[in-house]
Amino acid sequence: MTTTVSVIITSYNHAAFLAQSVESVLAQTHAPLEVFVIDDASTDGTKEVLQTFTHPSVRVLVQPRNMGPSIATNRVLKEIQGDFVAIIGSDDRWHPEKLARQLEMMQTKLNAGAIFTYPALTGDNGAVYDQREHPHYRHFLHGNKTRIEWLDHLFRIGNCFCAPSAMIRRSVIDCIGGFDPALLQLQDYDYWVRMAVAGYDFYVIEEPLTLYRFPLEGGNLSASKPATRRREFVEYVYVLKHFADLRSLEDCFGIFHHVHRKEVDASLIPFYVARAAIHYGPPQHRAAGVELLMGIMRNQPILDLMYARHGVTMASLYADIASHPLAEAVDNSTWRKRFTRFVLQNLPPTFECRLRELLKR
Repeated sequence: MTTTVSVIITSYNHAAFLAQSVESVLAQTHAPLEVFVIDDASTDGTKEVLQTFTHPSVRVLVQPRNMGPSIATNRVLKEIQGDFVAIIGSDDRWHPEKLARQLEMMQTKLNAGAIFTYPALTGDNGAVYDQREHPHYRHFLHGNKTRIEWLDHLFRIGNCFCAPSAMIRRSVIDCIGGFDPALLQLQDYDYWVRMAVAGYDFYVIEEPLTLYRFPLEGGNLSASKPATRRREFVEYVYVLKHFADLRSLEDCFGIFHHVHRKEVDASLIPFYVARAAIHYGPPQHRAAGVELLMGIMRNQPILDLMYARHGVTMASLYADIASHPLAEAVDNSTWRKRFTRFVLQNLPPTFECRLRELLKR
Protein backbone atom coordinates (compact mmCIF):
# COMPACT_ATOMS: atom_id res chain seq x y z
CA MET A 1 0.00 0.00 0.00
CA THR A 2 1.30 3.46 -0.91
CA THR A 3 1.43 5.95 1.93
CA THR A 4 1.68 9.41 0.40
CA VAL A 5 -0.17 12.14 2.25
CA SER A 6 -1.38 15.49 0.97
CA VAL A 7 -1.96 18.13 3.62
CA ILE A 8 -4.38 21.03 3.24
CA ILE A 9 -4.10 24.03 5.55
CA THR A 10 -7.13 26.30 5.21
CA SER A 11 -6.42 29.86 6.30
CA TYR A 12 -8.52 32.89 7.09
CA ASN A 13 -7.40 35.76 9.33
CA HIS A 14 -5.07 33.63 11.42
CA ALA A 15 -1.83 35.50 10.85
CA ALA A 16 -0.89 35.03 14.50
CA PHE A 17 -1.17 31.23 14.32
CA LEU A 18 -0.47 30.22 10.70
CA ALA A 19 3.31 29.83 10.92
CA GLN A 20 3.03 27.50 13.93
CA SER A 21 0.46 25.40 12.08
CA VAL A 22 2.72 25.01 9.04
CA GLU A 23 5.73 24.23 11.24
CA SER A 24 3.83 21.43 12.98
CA VAL A 25 2.99 19.89 9.59
CA LEU A 26 6.57 20.09 8.34
CA ALA A 27 7.81 18.53 11.60
CA GLN A 28 5.91 15.27 11.00
CA THR A 29 7.99 12.11 11.29
CA HIS A 30 6.20 10.91 8.15
CA ALA A 31 6.83 13.80 5.79
CA PRO A 32 3.83 14.75 3.66
CA LEU A 33 4.13 14.55 -0.09
CA GLU A 34 2.78 18.08 -0.46
CA VAL A 35 1.44 20.85 1.76
CA PHE A 36 -1.15 23.23 0.34
CA VAL A 37 -1.76 26.45 2.24
CA ILE A 38 -4.88 28.07 0.84
CA ASP A 39 -5.85 31.49 2.13
CA ASP A 40 -9.46 32.61 1.83
CA ALA A 41 -8.71 36.32 1.18
CA SER A 42 -7.53 37.21 4.69
CA THR A 43 -7.39 40.85 5.75
CA ASP A 44 -5.18 40.64 8.83
CA GLY A 45 -1.60 40.44 7.59
CA THR A 46 -1.70 36.79 6.55
CA LYS A 47 -0.29 37.78 3.15
CA GLU A 48 3.04 38.71 4.74
CA VAL A 49 3.16 35.42 6.65
CA LEU A 50 2.51 33.44 3.47
CA GLN A 51 5.55 35.04 1.84
CA THR A 52 7.82 33.50 4.48
CA PHE A 53 7.07 29.89 3.47
CA THR A 54 10.01 28.64 1.37
CA HIS A 55 9.95 24.89 2.01
CA PRO A 56 9.85 23.04 -1.35
CA SER A 57 6.81 20.94 -0.39
CA VAL A 58 4.71 23.98 0.55
CA ARG A 59 2.48 25.45 -2.13
CA VAL A 60 0.56 28.65 -1.39
CA LEU A 61 -2.79 29.44 -2.99
CA VAL A 62 -4.87 32.57 -2.43
CA GLN A 63 -8.58 32.85 -3.13
CA PRO A 64 -9.61 35.92 -5.18
CA ARG A 65 -12.25 36.75 -2.57
CA ASN A 66 -13.56 35.27 0.65
CA MET A 67 -15.76 32.29 -0.27
CA GLY A 68 -15.72 30.08 2.81
CA PRO A 69 -13.71 27.04 3.91
CA SER A 70 -15.52 24.45 1.81
CA ILE A 71 -14.87 26.15 -1.52
CA ALA A 72 -11.24 26.72 -0.55
CA THR A 73 -10.79 23.08 0.45
CA ASN A 74 -12.53 21.77 -2.65
CA ARG A 75 -10.23 23.83 -4.86
CA VAL A 76 -7.23 22.01 -3.42
CA LEU A 77 -8.91 18.59 -3.49
CA LYS A 78 -8.88 18.85 -7.30
CA GLU A 79 -5.09 19.15 -7.30
CA ILE A 80 -3.83 16.77 -4.61
CA GLN A 81 -1.64 13.79 -5.54
CA GLY A 82 -1.51 11.87 -2.25
CA ASP A 83 -3.27 8.62 -1.41
CA PHE A 84 -4.48 10.15 1.85
CA VAL A 85 -5.58 13.67 2.73
CA ALA A 86 -5.20 15.45 6.07
CA ILE A 87 -6.86 18.83 6.55
CA ILE A 88 -5.89 21.23 9.32
CA GLY A 89 -7.03 24.72 10.25
CA SER A 90 -4.49 27.53 10.21
CA ASP A 91 -4.84 27.99 13.97
CA ASP A 92 -4.35 24.32 14.87
CA ARG A 93 -1.25 22.14 15.29
CA TRP A 94 -0.25 18.46 15.17
CA HIS A 95 1.89 16.22 17.33
CA PRO A 96 4.96 15.09 15.30
CA GLU A 97 3.78 11.46 15.21
CA LYS A 98 0.22 12.18 14.08
CA LEU A 99 0.44 11.30 10.38
CA ALA A 100 2.66 8.27 11.00
CA ARG A 101 0.27 6.84 13.57
CA GLN A 102 -2.75 7.35 11.33
CA LEU A 103 -1.03 5.78 8.32
CA GLU A 104 -0.15 2.76 10.40
CA MET A 105 -3.81 2.29 11.27
CA MET A 106 -4.97 2.94 7.70
CA GLN A 107 -2.88 -0.01 6.54
CA THR A 108 -4.76 -2.40 8.85
CA LYS A 109 -8.26 -0.86 8.71
CA LEU A 110 -8.89 -1.18 5.01
CA ASN A 111 -12.53 -0.03 5.15
CA ALA A 112 -11.68 3.07 7.17
CA GLY A 113 -12.91 6.17 5.39
CA ALA A 114 -11.30 8.43 7.96
CA ILE A 115 -9.14 8.10 11.05
CA PHE A 116 -9.25 10.73 13.77
CA THR A 117 -7.33 11.45 16.96
CA TYR A 118 -8.36 12.85 20.28
CA PRO A 119 -7.73 16.60 20.54
CA ALA A 120 -5.90 18.66 23.11
CA LEU A 121 -7.90 21.89 23.34
CA THR A 122 -5.78 25.04 23.49
CA GLY A 123 -6.21 28.73 24.11
CA ASP A 124 -4.84 31.63 22.06
CA ASN A 125 -1.52 31.38 23.88
CA GLY A 126 -1.10 27.77 22.82
CA ALA A 127 -1.46 26.37 26.34
CA VAL A 128 -3.45 23.14 26.62
CA TYR A 129 -6.57 23.17 28.78
CA ASP A 130 -7.02 20.51 31.40
CA GLN A 131 -10.00 18.25 30.70
CA ARG A 132 -11.59 19.42 33.92
CA GLU A 133 -11.57 23.08 32.91
CA HIS A 134 -12.85 22.93 29.32
CA PRO A 135 -16.45 21.68 28.89
CA HIS A 136 -16.04 20.79 25.20
CA TYR A 137 -13.68 17.90 25.76
CA ARG A 138 -16.70 15.68 26.38
CA HIS A 139 -17.82 16.12 22.77
CA PHE A 140 -14.74 14.35 21.40
CA LEU A 141 -13.77 11.61 23.86
CA HIS A 142 -15.97 8.69 22.82
CA GLY A 143 -13.47 5.94 22.08
CA ASN A 144 -14.19 3.65 19.13
CA LYS A 145 -17.47 2.28 17.87
CA THR A 146 -18.84 0.17 15.03
CA ARG A 147 -20.04 1.97 11.93
CA ILE A 148 -23.67 1.49 13.01
CA GLU A 149 -22.90 2.88 16.45
CA TRP A 150 -21.21 5.91 14.88
CA LEU A 151 -24.24 6.43 12.64
CA ASP A 152 -26.51 6.24 15.68
CA HIS A 153 -24.34 8.79 17.51
CA LEU A 154 -24.21 11.12 14.51
CA PHE A 155 -28.00 10.97 14.19
CA ARG A 156 -29.02 11.34 17.83
CA ILE A 157 -26.23 13.47 19.30
CA GLY A 158 -24.37 15.09 16.42
CA ASN A 159 -20.73 15.53 15.48
CA CYS A 160 -18.17 13.96 17.79
CA PHE A 161 -15.02 14.10 15.65
CA CYS A 162 -12.28 16.72 15.74
CA ALA A 163 -12.07 17.89 12.12
CA PRO A 164 -8.40 19.00 12.06
CA SER A 165 -7.45 15.55 13.37
CA ALA A 166 -8.88 13.71 10.36
CA MET A 167 -6.97 11.71 7.81
CA ILE A 168 -9.22 10.77 4.87
CA ARG A 169 -8.64 8.08 2.29
CA ARG A 170 -8.36 9.62 -1.18
CA SER A 171 -10.61 6.96 -2.73
CA VAL A 172 -13.39 8.04 -0.34
CA ILE A 173 -13.16 11.62 -1.57
CA ASP A 174 -13.35 10.35 -5.14
CA CYS A 175 -16.52 8.45 -4.15
CA ILE A 176 -18.52 11.00 -2.15
CA GLY A 177 -17.10 14.26 -3.51
CA GLY A 178 -15.95 17.37 -1.71
CA PHE A 179 -17.32 19.51 1.09
CA ASP A 180 -20.68 21.25 0.72
CA PRO A 181 -20.10 24.97 0.05
CA ALA A 182 -23.59 25.83 1.34
CA LEU A 183 -22.48 24.94 4.87
CA LEU A 184 -20.30 27.06 7.13
CA GLN A 185 -20.72 25.57 10.61
CA LEU A 186 -21.41 21.90 9.95
CA GLN A 187 -19.55 21.12 6.73
CA ASP A 188 -17.40 18.61 8.63
CA TYR A 189 -20.37 16.92 10.30
CA ASP A 190 -22.06 16.76 6.91
CA TYR A 191 -18.99 15.06 5.45
CA TRP A 192 -18.77 12.41 8.18
CA VAL A 193 -22.48 11.61 7.84
CA ARG A 194 -22.19 11.25 4.07
CA MET A 195 -19.14 9.04 4.51
CA ALA A 196 -20.81 6.75 7.06
CA VAL A 197 -24.04 6.53 5.06
CA ALA A 198 -21.94 5.47 2.04
CA GLY A 199 -20.64 2.52 4.05
CA TYR A 200 -17.23 3.59 5.37
CA ASP A 201 -15.91 2.99 8.88
CA PHE A 202 -14.30 5.46 11.29
CA TYR A 203 -11.54 4.88 13.80
CA VAL A 204 -10.12 7.11 16.50
CA ILE A 205 -6.61 7.09 17.92
CA GLU A 206 -7.39 7.69 21.57
CA GLU A 207 -4.45 10.01 22.16
CA PRO A 208 -4.33 13.84 21.89
CA LEU A 209 -2.27 14.09 18.70
CA THR A 210 -4.08 17.22 17.49
CA LEU A 211 -3.83 20.60 19.21
CA TYR A 212 -7.18 22.19 18.46
CA ARG A 213 -7.51 25.90 19.25
CA PHE A 214 -10.79 26.29 21.12
CA PRO A 215 -10.47 29.24 23.55
CA LEU A 216 -12.98 29.27 26.38
CA GLU A 217 -13.82 32.90 25.62
CA GLY A 218 -14.66 32.17 21.98
CA GLY A 219 -12.83 33.50 18.95
CA ASN A 220 -12.76 30.73 16.36
CA LEU A 221 -15.37 29.57 13.86
CA SER A 222 -16.65 26.97 16.32
CA ALA A 223 -17.40 29.56 18.98
CA SER A 224 -21.03 29.87 20.02
CA LYS A 225 -22.68 33.17 19.05
CA PRO A 226 -26.37 33.91 18.33
CA ALA A 227 -25.88 34.07 14.56
CA THR A 228 -23.76 30.93 14.70
CA ARG A 229 -26.42 29.01 16.63
CA ARG A 230 -29.16 30.04 14.20
CA ARG A 231 -27.09 29.07 11.17
CA GLU A 232 -26.11 25.81 12.84
CA PHE A 233 -29.76 24.87 13.38
CA VAL A 234 -30.58 25.36 9.69
CA GLU A 235 -27.51 23.37 8.63
CA TYR A 236 -28.30 20.61 11.13
CA VAL A 237 -31.71 20.08 9.53
CA TYR A 238 -30.06 19.81 6.11
CA VAL A 239 -27.45 17.29 7.27
CA LEU A 240 -29.92 15.04 9.04
CA LYS A 241 -31.77 14.48 5.78
CA HIS A 242 -28.74 12.54 4.47
CA PHE A 243 -29.82 9.62 6.64
CA ALA A 244 -32.57 9.03 4.10
CA ASP A 245 -29.79 7.87 1.76
CA LEU A 246 -28.99 4.81 3.89
CA ARG A 247 -28.43 1.90 1.56
CA SER A 248 -29.73 -1.09 3.51
CA LEU A 249 -32.48 -2.11 5.86
CA GLU A 250 -29.83 -3.53 8.21
CA ASP A 251 -28.54 0.01 8.71
CA CYS A 252 -32.09 1.14 9.51
CA PHE A 253 -32.58 -1.69 12.00
CA GLY A 254 -29.29 -0.81 13.67
CA ILE A 255 -30.02 2.89 14.08
CA PHE A 256 -33.80 3.16 14.26
CA HIS A 257 -34.91 0.47 16.67
CA HIS A 258 -38.60 1.26 16.20
CA VAL A 259 -38.46 -0.14 12.65
CA HIS A 260 -39.85 -3.66 12.83
CA ARG A 261 -38.44 -6.24 10.48
CA LYS A 262 -41.89 -7.44 9.51
CA GLU A 263 -43.34 -5.98 6.31
CA VAL A 264 -40.45 -3.57 5.78
CA ASP A 265 -39.33 -2.48 2.34
CA ALA A 266 -35.97 -0.94 1.38
CA SER A 267 -37.67 1.61 -0.85
CA LEU A 268 -39.33 3.02 2.28
CA ILE A 269 -36.06 3.86 4.06
CA PRO A 270 -36.66 7.64 3.67
CA PHE A 271 -40.06 7.20 5.35
CA TYR A 272 -38.57 5.22 8.24
CA VAL A 273 -35.92 7.89 8.72
CA ALA A 274 -38.49 10.69 8.56
CA ARG A 275 -40.72 9.07 11.19
CA ALA A 276 -37.72 8.36 13.42
CA ALA A 277 -36.57 11.97 13.19
CA ILE A 278 -40.02 13.36 13.98
CA HIS A 279 -40.61 11.12 16.98
CA TYR A 280 -37.07 11.49 18.35
CA GLY A 281 -38.02 14.94 19.54
CA PRO A 282 -35.38 17.71 19.14
CA PRO A 283 -36.52 20.60 16.89
CA GLN A 284 -33.86 20.04 14.24
CA HIS A 285 -34.82 16.37 13.94
CA ARG A 286 -38.51 17.15 13.67
CA ALA A 287 -37.85 19.77 11.02
CA ALA A 288 -35.72 17.35 8.99
CA GLY A 289 -38.33 14.61 9.32
CA VAL A 290 -41.15 16.87 8.16
CA GLU A 291 -39.16 18.05 5.15
CA LEU A 292 -38.43 14.44 4.20
CA LEU A 293 -42.10 13.54 4.57
CA MET A 294 -43.23 16.37 2.34
CA GLY A 295 -40.94 15.09 -0.38
CA ILE A 296 -42.28 11.56 0.04
CA MET A 297 -45.88 12.76 -0.16
CA ARG A 298 -45.31 13.80 -3.77
CA ASN A 299 -44.55 10.20 -4.76
CA GLN A 300 -47.80 8.29 -5.29
CA PRO A 301 -46.27 4.80 -5.69
CA ILE A 302 -44.40 5.24 -2.41
CA LEU A 303 -47.57 6.47 -0.69
CA ASP A 304 -49.40 3.37 -1.93
CA LEU A 305 -46.61 1.14 -0.61
CA MET A 306 -46.61 2.90 2.78
CA TYR A 307 -50.35 2.28 3.06
CA ALA A 308 -50.10 -1.35 1.92
CA ARG A 309 -47.23 -2.24 4.26
CA HIS A 310 -47.92 -0.06 7.27
CA GLY A 311 -51.41 1.39 6.92
CA VAL A 312 -50.04 4.93 6.70
CA THR A 313 -52.75 7.40 5.66
CA MET A 314 -52.50 10.93 4.36
CA ALA A 315 -54.25 12.12 7.51
CA SER A 316 -51.45 10.72 9.68
CA LEU A 317 -48.83 12.34 7.47
CA TYR A 318 -50.56 15.71 7.70
CA ALA A 319 -50.56 15.32 11.47
CA ASP A 320 -46.81 14.69 11.39
CA ILE A 321 -46.27 17.86 9.39
CA ALA A 322 -47.85 19.88 12.18
CA SER A 323 -44.90 18.87 14.39
CA HIS A 324 -42.53 21.13 12.45
CA PRO A 325 -40.84 23.66 14.79
CA LEU A 326 -42.18 26.48 12.62
CA ALA A 327 -45.67 25.41 13.65
CA GLU A 328 -44.68 26.11 17.25
CA ALA A 329 -43.65 29.59 16.20
CA VAL A 330 -47.13 30.09 14.76
CA ASP A 331 -48.66 28.92 18.03
CA ASN A 332 -46.41 31.22 20.02
CA SER A 333 -47.28 34.13 17.79
CA THR A 334 -50.99 33.47 18.19
CA TRP A 335 -50.64 33.16 21.97
CA ARG A 336 -48.67 36.40 22.09
CA LYS A 337 -51.36 38.29 20.19
CA ARG A 338 -54.15 36.93 22.39
CA PHE A 339 -52.25 37.67 25.57
CA THR A 340 -51.43 41.18 24.43
CA ARG A 341 -55.04 41.90 23.52
CA PHE A 342 -56.24 40.63 26.89
CA VAL A 343 -53.70 42.70 28.82
CA LEU A 344 -54.33 45.88 26.87
CA GLN A 345 -58.04 45.57 27.49
CA ASN A 346 -57.54 45.25 31.25
CA LEU A 347 -54.66 47.59 32.10
CA PRO A 348 -54.91 51.27 33.08
CA PRO A 349 -53.85 53.68 30.28
CA THR A 350 -50.43 54.46 31.83
CA PHE A 351 -49.49 50.79 31.96
CA GLU A 352 -50.87 50.27 28.47
CA CYS A 353 -48.41 52.82 27.02
CA ARG A 354 -45.48 51.19 28.79
CA LEU A 355 -46.47 47.72 27.58
CA ARG A 356 -46.73 48.93 23.99
CA GLU A 357 -43.18 50.30 24.26
CA LEU A 358 -41.88 46.99 25.54
CA LEU A 359 -43.60 44.98 22.83
CA LYS A 360 -41.92 47.10 20.15
CA ARG A 361 -38.46 46.01 21.32
